[in-house]
Amino acid sequence: MLRKDDSDNWIHWDFSLKADDIDVYLTGTSHEIHFMINEKMTDEDWKNLILNLKSDFARIAKAKSEMLRTFEKFFVFQNKFVTIAGLCADMHASIADILKDFATIQSHEKLPKVTSKGSTKRYTKEVEKISKRASELYGDCLKLRLMTPVMAEAFINMVILVFCKDEVRNDSDRYTAFIRSNIPQRIASLSENCFGFTKEIAQTTKIYGDFKRVMDKRNFAIHGNVDPVKEQIRNGLL
Repeated sequence: MLRKDDSDNWIHWDFSLKADDIDVYLTGTSHEIHFMINEKMTDEDWKNLILNLKSDFARIAKAKSEMLRTFEKFFVFQNKFVTIAGLCADMHASIADILKDFATIQSHEKLPKVTSKGSTKRYTKEVEKISKRASELYGDCLKLRLMTPVMAEAFINMVILVFCKDEVRNDSDRYTAFIRSNIPQRIASLSENCFGFTKEIAQTTKIYGDFKRVMDKRNFAIHGNVDPVKEQIRNGLL
């Protein structure tokens, strides 16, 4: 019922066979071939079935090769958006876990007074513990800040890959100009070059403004620039 003439099928083919009183059902999915037999099979039975099938390949080798040449070719590639989004989610979770306990940390963790050699060691140990936690928190914040714009652009590029119109994709110059345009231009032309957009994306909304603000900070952060005033963590004397 759900089958269509496309590689985007869960089950690509299936056969129901009758061997005497035994029903054999074979189905080809995206990556595997499944056998279902209405008779109890031991491990040795399954092994013999597989070996017999393989031995029969020689009989149909030529026809099999001719058939394989007619199959649709496809590429397996890494979905960069999914990978980067997963990394960003992990970093966000790490930051959230630390911030969730900050109130408890601040109310219960107090540096010991330095009154003796032993208390100095305890003081040093607590300072190192707090410093390590702060370094991990600031490190994850920096990595998330660097990766978020990359994730956003990877999402836009994945949308283009999936929904790009054939006439654009098949025109090398037009497609290259599209994917190499700057982010605002790329977003503005999505409705023109891709399916699935009923109208041009509005660039005057608050959501787009927030998105643009994240993207505008990308180059500043990626190049390791530092602005102590704009990026201050705390304003005051230490």
